[in-house]
Amino acid sequence: MLSLDDLATARSSPLLAEEPRAVLDGLLSGAAIGIYRNHHRLYRPDQPAEQIYVVLRGKVQIYHGEADGKHAVVAVPQRGDVFGLDEVFETGRRRTAAQAVGECRVLELPTDAYRDAVARHPDMATGLVKLLARSLCSVSDQLARIQLKPKTQRLADYILCLPQAACAQGEVTLPFEKALVAAYLRMEPES
Repeated sequence: MLSLDDLATARSSPLLAEEPRAVLDGLLSGAAIGIYRNHHRLYRPDQPAEQIYVVLRGKVQIYHGEADGKHAVVAVPQRGDVFGLDEVFETGRRRTAAQAVGECRVLELPTDAYRDAVARHPDMATGLVKLLARSLCSVSDQLARIQLKPKTQRLADYILCLPQAACAQGEVTLPFEKALVAAYLRMEPES
């Protein structure tokens, strides 16, 4: 069941913020809440893309490869972020894997219901295109950072982009474990 805090987070997410109230209420009535422990896999490659996810609390890592072996972290969605959307409209099957980072709570929207809502309310497509474009720009920027900048500069850029609250009095608090930050920046944790 959605708490008031969950509802506020869902309504402010880029996926749902611009939707008409009646459509939003309909989508939320068919949604589920998933509560996952650390390292729980929400989905694996080649599974059907049956849900679109909104992070309500915690973090999730999206990656290619094996979580326990060599893998490339594509994104780390956090509160209010949407994930699993691109695969819904492309192939209908997952290309990546998603795994909880610590305990997390996510809103799971059925993809069929979302696609039907977009088909019935074409103005929703504008918000969807904005969200997908933002996602594409983020991945493109990350790829450029990895390919064009040396490791120390990647780490410095990452730290400079953290919220000010994470960098108080000369100390930096990483938003998640060092190994995940290193994987996201394509570095060894020892670096």
